[in-house]
Amino acid sequence: MKGFIYWLLKHSFFMKLAELISREAGIIIRKRGEEKFLKWRFNMRDIRVLGGPFGGMNYIYPLSRDTIYIPKILGAYESEMHPFVEAICKRGYDTIINIGAAEGYYAVGLAIRNSNTMIHAYEANERTRDDLVRNIDLNNVAARVVVHGKMTLEEMKAIQLNESTLVLCDCDGQEVPLIDPEKFKGLRKCDLLVELHEYEISGPTISELFQQRFSQSHDMVFRNLRKRDMRPYEVIPEFKDLKIIEKEALLSEGRQFSIGWVFCHVK
Repeated sequence: MKGFIYWLLKHSFFMKLAELISREAGIIIRKRGEEKFLKWRFNMRDIRVLGGPFGGMNYIYPLSRDTIYIPKILGAYESEMHPFVEAICKRGYDTIINIGAAEGYYAVGLAIRNSNTMIHAYEANERTRDDLVRNIDLNNVAARVVVHGKMTLEEMKAIQLNESTLVLCDCDGQEVPLIDPEKFKGLRKCDLLVELHEYEISGPTISELFQQRFSQSHDMVFRNLRKRDMRPYEVIPEFKDLKIIEKEALLSEGRQFSIGWVFCHVK
């Protein structure tokens, strides 16, 4: 029995070590491809988004933290969300609450696309908030994007939500306590776009939980993650000239627990 336990622990260690090495190698390949692409395309300055719903948006570089970058510049980032983004822009909300705004891909992009919308961008990480402010200033939307720190339960209670408000949430699992209509009744009155993360291994899935919470008050559309197709971006010479392994690393969004998104529209 002891020998079996020792064998199990030893092989578990080597499996974790292999995973770590693979992950670190992927980061190195991604960073190398990222620098090559940005140097060839932009000479490392005046970087802007090339396509997708926010094509033309200026984007800071480098970011304070290592994060997914090139998919945003290509316009490939979270492409499953693109139809939702177009629906949001067509609807024209008075207010958008962006929980987990990061460096502002959505907060700034939506401010550019929606000139009559006030956006409240919540971001917990201080360094990332600095990047958010830089992107806001770079795109001249400071008058319509208000930056906040971490969204807390107390803050959520204080927000006035109604039919002209959209809540856009990507907060790595915190959608469970925050996007709860039993705690925050106003969520039943506004539209929601939420990235879903599956952390629990027992009980209802995250999709089932949101169906339980919102199916009576909202029409719901789910979008699952899809494998990225690099062919649409081969028309960009600087991308086409990269090695296959670099292209795959650049298009990867490195999602471990995200399963996709749900768009909830008030009935």
